[in-house]
Amino acid sequence: MDNWKIEAYKMKKSMNNRNIFRLKSFPTNYFDFILDLGAYLGSFSLLARELHPNAKIVAIEGSEDPHFKQLVSITAGHNINCECAIIGNGKFLYMNQDRKDDLFERPDLDLLQFVSFNETGSGYMRQSVSLESIFDKYYEGGKVFIKCNIEGAERFFVGDESTTNIIRNCHGVTFQLHFKSKYCPDHPKELFNYQQFHEWYMQFSDVFTINYHTSNRKAGQGYLTLIKKL
Repeated sequence: MDNWKIEAYKMKKSMNNRNIFRLKSFPTNYFDFILDLGAYLGSFSLLARELHPNAKIVAIEGSEDPHFKQLVSITAGHNINCECAIIGNGKFLYMNQDRKDDLFERPDLDLLQFVSFNETGSGYMRQSVSLESIFDKYYEGGKVFIKCNIEGAERFFVGDESTTNIIRNCHGVTFQLHFKSKYCPDHPKELFNYQQFHEWYMQFSDVFTINYHTSNRKAGQGYLTLIKKL
């Protein structure tokens, strides 16, 4: 087993033990459609396949090389649909870097640098895909769970009517939120602060039980889980 696959299965074990995305909070085989946004090496998708063997699973990863290539290799044989795409508003986004060669040397930082306007006057553009377009392409009905760890691009969901409607019709959603922190000067200017996210997700309180957890305000990160009220 190569190092990439070892890392993927270590992460899968950790996700299973910690239940950080709260997928284990639901009965086995509960979901019909599971969307893994920011799939990285596919650890969450592999865990989802174990817990929900009959679900359609779609894994979206923005880093073509090496992460998407490894994602396809690692999830092969597990009936997981893989697509290489960056999540956004469906428009072209600027990559806020001077050199294309720098992309994905620091994936945790670099994907935060896709912005809707060019702050530096340099860099290049890449087409993003919206949540609506992903659902149009893959969703065939039934109960939905979305796991979302897309390095700040979740800000494009805020205020978008189609995304709001999709989320409201899900049965479970977990975001890793990325927000402004004075300790993270590399964050782009258009990244939201925590209060903006809080005001956004509280609109779902009529249909979801909301749990904000595992927060690290210094790092500008925290996990938000929405579970449909019965």
